[in-house]
Amino acid sequence: RKSGDSVRITAQLIKANDGFHLWSETYDRRLDDIFRIQDEIAESVAVALRTRLLGEDESVVEAQANISPDAYARFIAARSRIAEGGHEDLVNARTALEEIIDEAPDYAPAYAALAIASLEQWRGPRTIPATEARGIAKEAIERALALSPDDDYVVTAHGVYLSELVENASDAGLRRVNDVFRRAIELNPENVEAMYYLAFNLRYLEEYEETLDLLDRALRIDPLDTSARSLRIWALIENGRFEEAIAYIDETLRLFPEELDFYFRGVQAEYVRGRPDRALAWLYALNAKGAGNTFLTQREYELATSLGYTEGADQALEALRSADDISAELFEAARALDAEEGLRVVRRGIEQDGWANWEVEHFFTAIMADECNTAFESRFAGRVLREWSEGDPRVDSTNDNRAAWTALCMRRTGQDELADALLRATLDYAAPRPGRFDDPGLRSRRMAAYAMLGEKAQSIAEFQAYYDAGFGALPLIPYEADPRYVTVAEEPEFQRIVEAIKARNLRRLERMIDSDFSLDTPL
Repeated sequence: RKSGDSVRITAQLIKANDGFHLWSETYDRRLDDIFRIQDEIAESVAVALRTRLLGEDESVVEAQANISPDAYARFIAARSRIAEGGHEDLVNARTALEEIIDEAPDYAPAYAALAIASLEQWRGPRTIPATEARGIAKEAIERALALSPDDDYVVTAHGVYLSELVENASDAGLRRVNDVFRRAIELNPENVEAMYYLAFNLRYLEEYEETLDLLDRALRIDPLDTSARSLRIWALIENGRFEEAIAYIDETLRLFPEELDFYFRGVQAEYVRGRPDRALAWLYALNAKGAGNTFLTQREYELATSLGYTEGADQALEALRSADDISAELFEAARALDAEEGLRVVRRGIEQDGWANWEVEHFFTAIMADECNTAFESRFAGRVLREWSEGDPRVDSTNDNRAAWTALCMRRTGQDELADALLRATLDYAAPRPGRFDDPGLRSRRMAAYAMLGEKAQSIAEFQAYYDAGFGALPLIPYEADPRYVTVAEEPEFQRIVEAIKARNLRRLERMIDSDFSLDTPL
């Protein structure tokens, strides 16, 4: 309504299906600049509705009202780039956020996003050192918390930062961090991002039921969140719920047929289940979608070789040669068990920061005793220790097969007591636990540790259990050539199990070939 040079504007929000009056507000303004009035009232309405509909704290909304609509749009775009996670995405996100901070230095969420972007630059493509990433994040988080300590996004970013600190690497430390994410969710019960990070930590703590409950809650809010879907699949896999994982992958691919990463989740699910034949079928399905790259071709070679599928391995190796990928040379040396050539390739890979297959690279370096304090220490054991002290708090030399190779080098350099301690720690970590699927990787770690400790009966018993569980993956380096298994590889019972696995793999492979590697091939 207009009176002279004054105007009264009433805004109302009415529920369309039943006419229920949800909200209204009246604005009195002078008609000196109609366009300014439109912008001002539109912004006021947006702030009011966010408070009313999303339940956001009014102080948070008021703080965000300090940013211009254009800058806010760029802020949202920057967060989207962070979620993409690529090198260029993260560089562009950081640039945009730094510009937003220059324009709106009191806008706390921009600092929070800058902290996450810098950490992702190290955690993802690793384009900046860990110390630099943490330094940027620390400064940005401190500023964000000073500006708006009750902004749920700021609190979420604070949790992300705390997750990367070495002092929070223990289970108790992660639980302290989880309390921060829980507070973010209390501040905004629809904070899907905080739910994702909390679920990620809970999965690492092997608290799978709460992980899945939390992800289901997040997906009810945003069913299109592919990151939450991916993490849900991982939690199901690690909990040994493979049929559910595969069914959920199928459902996700129906919703997102172009999200080819979910085909690789199928590869991972079947591999962890101990079925390299079905993992290879998923990989071929992924390649048929045009997603081929050298990383996938490396995995193709590994799976085909572990199955004894020579034709498939040869095809993958030829593709790697055509791509001039260094892993082709590494795999060829592994086939020939040519230690000197293999080590030469590893050294060149170190210079290029190349990566093909940890097991093969470990093998070539560790069997050359004079390299244990040079290439091995800098590439493997040294990296574990460096990342623990300077970067990733979750890198732990007991939680993958690097432990056995590290122990082997320790022994070859006269550190027998340290080697035995590391192997015992590996056995503690890899011991069966309620709720965690006893996957092929955990069993092979126990096999290697027992063999290296000279406990032959336990190592062979683990191998028999590996076979009995239906697992089929065999290593790229034959057991008889692997120095970790020198105490058991020639034992008749050990050799019998190897031959039994090969025979079963052949039967499975024949079925897959007959079905043209169809994903519908029965287990």
